[in-house]
Amino acid sequence: MGIVDIALSQEGTAETGVNNVKYNTWYYGHPVSGGGYPWCAVFVSWCADQAGCLNAIGGKTASVAALYDYFKSHNLFQPKGNGYHPKAGDILIQKSGGASHTGLVYASDSNKFYTIEGNAGDKVSKRSYL
Repeated sequence: MGIVDIALSQEGTAETGVNNVKYNTWYYGHPVSGGGYPWCAVFVSWCADQAGCLNAIGGKTASVAALYDYFKSHNLFQPKGNGYHPKAGDILIQKSGGASHTGLVYASDSNKFYTIEGNAGDKVSKRSYL
């Protein structure tokens, strides 16, 4: 199963406490809870691991900044507004005002692209972007 199919199969998986979710348990090796454990990047890492392509994203991480740095350093990052239109399997990285977030693109059309994201409303959720 590919990374997109794996991510989509997780839609609706929710926290059972503040950031207490199976993806963080996988990452940290034990259950965690609290504001210090955001999990959007962990979700991307978990999906990549399940798909057997963890090295393709730079390895296991809980850091959006680490994903960003990996893709930048490997000339794989495509900034918004450069004419590139995301496609299924791409990783979305958002950085705004010191905050950051990530998710996986599962589809796109001529107007939008569609993502599946961990820690989006405290669960795995679909979103869309222009």
